Amino acid sequence: YRSGFHWACAKGNFVIAQMLMNEARCDVNLSQEDNWSPLMSSSKQGLTKLVMLLLSYSSIRGISFDQQTTKAH
Repeated sequence: YRSGFHWACAKGNFVIAQMLMNEARCDVNLSQEDNWSPLMSSSKQGLTKLVMLLLSYSSIRGISFDQQTTKAH
């Protein structure tokens, strides 16, 4: 299952993703069934503008500098 927000981020639809974050207050950290977050999907596609937007709306969960692993790995 992929939400509209995940779809917009994976496809690079900046306007829709931003609208969903502002109006519907979508959780930018929410993972899909396959454990991929909107940030991961956007990063994989090289969607820099959208990645920067997601980073600006989020405190990224799962960061552990001691183990040097992040959600993006």
